[in-house]
Amino acid sequence: MILKLIAGPLIGMIIGYFTNWLAVKMLFRPRRAKYIAGRRLPFTPGVIPRGKERIAESMRDIINDQLLTEEAVKQHLASEEIAGSIRRAVRASVKDLFSDSRTWKQYLSGVAGEERFERISRQSEDLLTEKIFHKIQDMHPGKIAADMVSEKIDAALADSFLGKMFGGSVTANLSQAVEKTVNDYVRENGREIIHNLILEEKEKLLNKTISESAAALEQAGISIETRILKFYTEFAVEKSGALLRRLNIGSIAEQVIRDMNSEQLELLVFSAMKTELKSVVNLGALIGFLLGLFNLLIYAV
Repeated sequence: MILKLIAGPLIGMIIGYFTNWLAVKMLFRPRRAKYIAGRRLPFTPGVIPRGKERIAESMRDIINDQLLTEEAVKQHLASEEIAGSIRRAVRASVKDLFSDSRTWKQYLSGVAGEERFERISRQSEDLLTEKIFHKIQDMHPGKIAADMVSEKIDAALADSFLGKMFGGSVTANLSQAVEKTVNDYVRENGREIIHNLILEEKEKLLNKTISESAAALEQAGISIETRILKFYTEFAVEKSGALLRRLNIGSIAEQVIRDMNSEQLELLVFSAMKTELKSVVNLGALIGFLLGLFNLLIYAV
């Protein structure tokens, strides 16, 4: 008698459970289209494999238009919670700078590796030497020196016997000689002189400790903390929109989904919605049980 009473709700529960279980499975299965006599069977492949392109496009639009909008990112980066975290991190880092006894050479060698650091250092020296050398040549140092000499000579010979006797010929000859001499000297020795100066200054900088450099900046009235926070405000917050547009995260997500096979897409959805999908199946069992119980009550009445 009891078995007969609960049979209806139990059967309803089993039907509801397996109906929803099958519905969930049909979201992903079959993973590929099935054909009989050259005709594709209905409901193959599953809903999600069949709509992968549409899902990828929708994901792109959701990320770009609703989740990671420029305004949302700016508000998040400018929020007091994030700004406070940045300030605390910057203060801690700046405090560490003032107690860091490593030289810049030790620090950079540790970050980049000694061999790579030396290679980059030499390349930087050569590049900087060439840039400065060509910049000096573009300034025409010979002409600048010649003009200065001409000006001094003209002033010295003004109203003098030599000035009246030779006029501007003395000045012109001397100017040409000075211009040629200076240009030849710069061309032959300029690179070596510039390179040696760069080496000297580089060694001074690299042999300074990080704490010495930090203290020197503070003494010069340059607040490291203020500069870093200003950079964060101007770049991270104000330029975040341009950075987002350049990264185009929505399109990256779209391409990732397009490149997934059916198995990978199924794992992705299950990993994100495993609990929810199980709840759907269990809900089917509950509704089936309640409907069976409702039918039993109607029958009893």
